[in-house]
Amino acid sequence: MDEIDIKRFGMATGATFAILNILCLALLMILGTETLVMLANGFMHGLDISPLVKTNPLTLGQILLGIIETFAVGFLAGACIAGIYNFSLKR
Repeated sequence: MDEIDIKRFGMATGATFAILNILCLALLMILGTETLVMLANGFMHGLDISPLVKTNPLTLGQILLGIIETFAVGFLAGACIAGIYNFSLKR
């Protein structure tokens, strides 16, 4: 089996997380808060997320920071997955 390039896998995972974040933001803008909460409650198997929803509008800075943070978390998750996978190959 081949090793996974940790940086490339982390970048791919981070980019995927960021794209999902942007799609979620687009859904929020298109559908509105109430509809998105209804969809998310169904997705979360009935868990009520309405207390977590921000009522005032997001600023551009918050949106950009959220995308960057989501990318960073995705990068770290992908790098960990690749690192653990590579480590397991050596055993």
